[in-house]
Amino acid sequence: MDMTWEDILPAERRERRRLAHGFPCGVKAYRQNRSLIVVPPTKRWRALSNGAFNGGFMDSPKAVTNTTSLGGSAERHMMASPREEHMRYCDRCAAALGLDPEKTVGLGTAAHMDNAAFGYAEHDGIGICAAVTGGIRGNGGRAGDPSSWDEAERYRDRSGTIVIILAVCADLPDSALLGAMTTATEAKTAVLTRLQGRSLYSTGVATGSGTDQVAVMCDKGSKRKAEAYRTGSGLAKAIKRCVEETLAEALDLQSGMSLSDQCNPYVAISRYKITEMSCHEQIRYPFTMKVLREGVKRLSSDAKAAATASAALHIMDEVGWGLIPAEQGRAACRGVLRTALSGPSSRDPVLRAVFEKTSEPEDMLRVWMAMLLYDEAAKIKAGGS
Repeated sequence: MDMTWEDILPAERRERRRLAHGFPCGVKAYRQNRSLIVVPPTKRWRALSNGAFNGGFMDSPKAVTNTTSLGGSAERHMMASPREEHMRYCDRCAAALGLDPEKTVGLGTAAHMDNAAFGYAEHDGIGICAAVTGGIRGNGGRAGDPSSWDEAERYRDRSGTIVIILAVCADLPDSALLGAMTTATEAKTAVLTRLQGRSLYSTGVATGSGTDQVAVMCDKGSKRKAEAYRTGSGLAKAIKRCVEETLAEALDLQSGMSLSDQCNPYVAISRYKITEMSCHEQIRYPFTMKVLREGVKRLSSDAKAAATASAALHIMDEVGWGLIPAEQGRAACRGVLRTALSGPSSRDPVLRAVFEKTSEPEDMLRVWMAMLLYDEAAKIKAGGS
């Protein structure tokens, strides 16, 4: 019989709360069981979140928690259950942590809290604290993608969520709290664009995941005030910088997504559902599997190939947006890829003909990657570096 959360929660060993990170302004982050617990130093604080548990505005929150999901059949069962059961689960989780459920903002993710990242920045004496977890490989999506579920139906979650908990050590009006949440969301999208994280629901670059959550707290009793919050202000820029740096670290810790890891032509083309195997199948290779595997390894860290693939993909994006006519886009894409072919594959009349006869950009990329692998394997077989 499948386990439910009601079977698992009572069986979980109760750990002692331990300090995970202390921020200069007195905000503290603790670890306990599956949760990260961010605690404001006084009752004067106010929170705003889009979390399912006590989301919206809250005065005097005891804590904002980020809790790792149960996984397995218990997680599947709960996500297919009515919202009331999910709220009951969150209530029990808060109580198990020794928190008042009515004064706890609850967020959740599949990420492990040991992979949380912490960041701190200051602007004009105002401290900005960030506690972030991030993983989008299983649920990355782009704003405007086709919907993956219907609110009227029971929902089975896909793992992959970015959770940002932000504390601003100043008195912010509600409009500024909303502004800070908007800035944090924009910073998240900037990081994913930089990393070229892919959407699983379209060919676009992800702007987030389908289950992202943000909580922002501020100190209503602080003598420092930020009445006129604007996205171009110094405070907003400090929030943006803090969130970007902290999220980049969290994505690397949880998902192995870093600039160096993402600078990979195979990663770049994957958002158009082009796989390593579909590239290999374009041509026949006169090389052993050992040589081909080494070739793939070398090609995966080829920055020039990654840059060329990204340039071609951007042209394809612009065709998809309607910015460039399809025929001109195909010609431009072929030209970009052709200039990067200089090895033995480009001098092989059959391989060259295969490349020139492709009509769609996706097929051009597949053949082009196959030809690059041919070149790398030829160098390895010849004993070259």
